[in-house]
Amino acid sequence: MTLPNPVIFVPGVTATDLRDLYALPPDKVWSLLVQNYDRVGLHPEDLRYEAQQPAQVRPDQIYEIAYREMVLDLRHDLSPAADQPVPVYLFGYDWRQPLEVTQARLKAFVAEVIEKTCLMRHYAADGYLQRRKINLIGHSMGGLVITGYLASEGAAAPVERVATLATPFKGSFEAVEKLILGTTNRREREAARLTPSLYYLIPSMTQGITIGPGLPQTDMFDPALWQRGVADTLAEALRLRSADPALAKDTQAAQTARAAKANQVLAELLAQARDHRKRIDSFDPAACGLQPQDWLCVIGTGDRTRIRLRIDDSPVGPTFDLTSPDTVSGDEVIMPPNWESGDGTVPLAGAQPNFAVTQKVVSRKDWGWLELKDKVLDAGAALHGILPNMNKVQDLLRNHLR
Repeated sequence: MTLPNPVIFVPGVTATDLRDLYALPPDKVWSLLVQNYDRVGLHPEDLRYEAQQPAQVRPDQIYEIAYREMVLDLRHDLSPAADQPVPVYLFGYDWRQPLEVTQARLKAFVAEVIEKTCLMRHYAADGYLQRRKINLIGHSMGGLVITGYLASEGAAAPVERVATLATPFKGSFEAVEKLILGTTNRREREAARLTPSLYYLIPSMTQGITIGPGLPQTDMFDPALWQRGVADTLAEALRLRSADPALAKDTQAAQTARAAKANQVLAELLAQARDHRKRIDSFDPAACGLQPQDWLCVIGTGDRTRIRLRIDDSPVGPTFDLTSPDTVSGDEVIMPPNWESGDGTVPLAGAQPNFAVTQKVVSRKDWGWLELKDKVLDAGAALHGILPNMNKVQDLLRNHLR
């Protein structure tokens, strides 16, 4: 009998707690119940570090409410016996950082998991020391991290099977909404604009994006299409946080310098996100030895989801139209689902990769009769966030990874 490979699960954006180790005792600055935007906000002159220094913010545990049931069930169901456990590891990460940073850390963690698995007696007896492969699951942005990692590693990636759940391969309009409006408050919006990873979620699908006349007919990674308010937030962050006295002065020259630096920062954020999207769009799993049956892609549909965005020209520059009712509800979805559908966060057009996969579509109708607790959770959340809790999804994962 060949044991299933060890599994690494990569959660979605914001789904890893963050803890500041500089404080004694360490402070939790981000979790399901704590969102300290001032403490997690990044520095405009070096986005690797926090704006408020001194600080030492590091990833902590992942959100249990979203993933605990799935992980515990996989650990149980994949293991042939209690004394032959199949490891299912959680890869918590600093979701604020560029995805390339997270991919490099995932690469190191993959190597660590393989070495640890070689130390397990039942895996050594099963020939794992020669096999040395792992399986990967990614939810939401975690799927982009996995795909980017595989694109970088190619044939050297020791990966046998992949599953991605509600992954925005071509982005989500909700990322734009978070950057422009903030989904809860202005503090969230200001922190979001200095969070590199959110720019990796900008939509690039052809459906649903309209660029008005008078504006460059390019894509949303073009800084010339962005509202001035984003760069203004970066400029104000420079005024408040820059270590360069020349940028902190209240003079016209300093204001001009801050504006130029802010535009540069925005252009760099968009450029690195565009480069990553190009790698995702051109990725071929066959380069890693993966066939379509080796990649399970689970997509959610039937939830009210933003599916359109219009960028208009105005006297003050580009303006995003986020006030019109450009959403579609579950009642309006037809089956099979068309592009005017989604999981409450990612539109269907954004969830479909360019490469061939084994695709499965799920909706709220797929809750089982006995999933009472999950149905209660479902009533107050988008399908996107709670999709890993569905028994049907867990069944798909179990069958795919065995």
